Amino acid sequence: MGIPLTIKPQTLIGCPNCDLLVQRPSSKKRHDACCPRCGSLLVRSSLDSINRTLALSISGLILFIPACFLPLLELNIYGHTGSCTMIKGVLQMMKSGYWWMSCLVLFCSILVPFFIQMLLFGLSLALKLGAWPSLLVRPLKLYQSLTEWAMLDVYMLGILIALIKMEDYGDIFPGPGLYCFIGLLVLATLSILSFDAGLAWSLIERRTP
Repeated sequence: MGIPLTIKPQTLIGCPNCDLLVQRPSSKKRHDACCPRCGSLLVRSSLDSINRTLALSISGLILFIPACFLPLLELNIYGHTGSCTMIKGVLQMMKSGYWWMSCLVLFCSILVPFFIQMLLFGLSLALKLGAWPSLLVRPLKLYQSLTEWAMLDVYMLGILIALIKMEDYGDIFPGPGLYCFIGLLVLATLSILSFDAGLAWSLIERRTP
């Protein structure tokens, strides 16, 4: 069965479960859209997506520098005191010869999350202002590719494991960087969840001459 001539093919989305083609909801009336055949969620409503993403990405960028450079943990082990930051941890792994691991941590836990927040800030600001729609295609594609590489949650899991394993060797106290990192993790997650890529694509298409 062919597509009716009154429906533009670019306005259709395919169900990931049953492959049924369904017309995408209008950007003016965003709501959850489910497949009429199998009931799978096709589009999740993101009310005021652009403004919320802009606010969350700005907050995330503000917390990024203190989360990277302030002490995450302050240690007192056998009378020796010290502190650990995200950047210092990467440099220490390089000095220890684990250059491949340090590059992976630097890329997935620092560079990619930072670029994602920058992309979300730039995309949401440009969409809010209605500027440069034709120039937003590549950044939007880059954002959708980078989201698979962001691993702030894995880094947080590593911090928790270190706290559990090292508590028997001395005193470990959370540093100010840890609170900034937790805030950054929450804001980064919320900004990704709030950004509606489908709405962004529809706005870009509508504004492109």
